[in-house]
Amino acid sequence: MADVDKRTDGPEPYSSAGFDFTLLPDYDNDFVQEEHFVEFEKALAAPENSPSTEDLTAPPPERTFISALNDWRPVHQRVKRRKKSKAPPRRGKDETREGFVYVLLKWPLLLVVLGWLLFLSIAYVFTRLYIYLYEHWITWRGTRQRLRQRLNDARSYEEWIEGAKELDAYLGNESWKEKADYAYYDSKTIARVHQQMVKLREKAEAEERAGSGSNASKGQHTAVEDLRALLEGRILCHITTDCL
Repeated sequence: MADVDKRTDGPEPYSSAGFDFTLLPDYDNDFVQEEHFVEFEKALAAPENSPSTEDLTAPPPERTFISALNDWRPVHQRVKRRKKSKAPPRRGKDETREGFVYVLLKWPLLLVVLGWLLFLSIAYVFTRLYIYLYEHWITWRGTRQRLRQRLNDARSYEEWIEGAKELDAYLGNESWKEKADYAYYDSKTIARVHQQMVKLREKAEAEERAGSGSNASKGQHTAVEDLRALLEGRILCHITTDCL
């Protein structure tokens, strides 16, 4: 089947000698040994160690953790020893509560702090007591007390609103409504615009009652259009803050 000495190219592919396996170079060599099968059979038949048969009291095997600084450096490399840092500064005796100043100022400072806290506590108690007695004996007396009691005894929201208005009127809480002047807006301009709106609304209502709605179809300006233009101008001024 093959020419071992390589003197020729071998037998013809379709000849009988080309299919004779006895002519193979390693035909007479036995690569399989019986001892190998015996050892393999023993290995298959050997029992495996179960977890219950292991010695749990034995120390675990030592493990080494291997790591690298990055993917381009070797795992085992020479590492330079870091220089020892300077020792931290030593604390003074006063910081360790052993100095003369600490012993001298410890109790005076503690007494001052505790005394100040005690003074603030007593002052707060007396302040709250003064406010309570002042409201009970001076502020809520007479008509004030009667209006306040009426407000507390209200059984409906309407009664509460009526009592609150009477109490505000008596205490003078409604006086701010009578003062038009204010630093945050021009009260004169607002009053003038309000008067124009009132007049135009009254005029528009009068035209509506008179049935003059056909004037709009004839191209004549009506009070409703003037009122709408005034409102649009005021709203635009409010948004852009370019007026008043």
